[in-house]
Amino acid sequence: MNITDKLKFTEIKLQEVISSQEAVFAAIPDLMFELDLDGRYINIWANNPQELAATEKELLGNTVFEKLPQSAAQEVIDAIQEATDIGSSFGRQIYIDTPDGGLWFELSVSIKNNETIDNTYIVLSRNITDRKKLEIKLLKLSNYDSLTNLYNRRVFEEKLALEIIRANRYKHSLSLCMLDIDYFKNVNDSYGHQKGDEVLMEVSKLIKSTLRDIDFCGRYGGEEFVIVLPETSSSEAKEFAERLRSKISNEVFILDNKEKFNITISAGISEISEKSNSLESLIKLADLAMYHAKNSGRNCIK
Repeated sequence: MNITDKLKFTEIKLQEVISSQEAVFAAIPDLMFELDLDGRYINIWANNPQELAATEKELLGNTVFEKLPQSAAQEVIDAIQEATDIGSSFGRQIYIDTPDGGLWFELSVSIKNNETIDNTYIVLSRNITDRKKLEIKLLKLSNYDSLTNLYNRRVFEEKLALEIIRANRYKHSLSLCMLDIDYFKNVNDSYGHQKGDEVLMEVSKLIKSTLRDIDFCGRYGGEEFVIVLPETSSSEAKEFAERLRSKISNEVFILDNKEKFNITISAGISEISEKSNSLESLIKLADLAMYHAKNSGRNCIK
């Protein structure tokens, strides 16, 4: 085989390698990038260009810090550094906004050893948006009451326990407000459970609209709610509860036949003290105060 034939044979083999690589790239549904150590875009392979943070032309030559959100760009750089240290990086996640909406990606990074230039990095960016949405949904279901969108009892008690520790450590005030919808069984019996659910949802909205940023609330039972009021004395908590009681009692519910009805609440207040400085004692005192309100004619705060 002469030189010309050898060159032609080598060219054919090289073309086969290039074709194979192109076929592999075409078969990969994920975004793939070649970046340098600074996170500068050198090459882009995008079978789904709508998932890019910008067009290929806008990305090439720029760094991730110039085209991605700060947090996402830092994750890419950290992945590159990890690949530099140990040869590869897997599992880091980033969130970016695209013209089609927000997307989540999981990164896989490996080093590309180059003969004539500094080593670069191949970054595979897999769209995990559907999986992430499911994870977020499952997390929400595990933390929140599905009907009222308030904390469920488990998460509420965990957060309350932390607030009690903080209040005890720094000698700060902390109050609880436990409330119950008066004669709620009559709502279900007279108007149906669907209307009862609507009442619970509306009460939860009214509660949330009354809270400060540092306050939080949980659904503690069927129609019982407990509100945690950090940095709040019992007298201040009673003022808060009175505002909420008035707001709820003035809310008008309308039935399908246009008949209207109102509801009221009874609430009990407890405050942390040297004698009552545990979750159990604060809940118990608020519960006793709430039943005192019910026994005092309902629609009041004790």
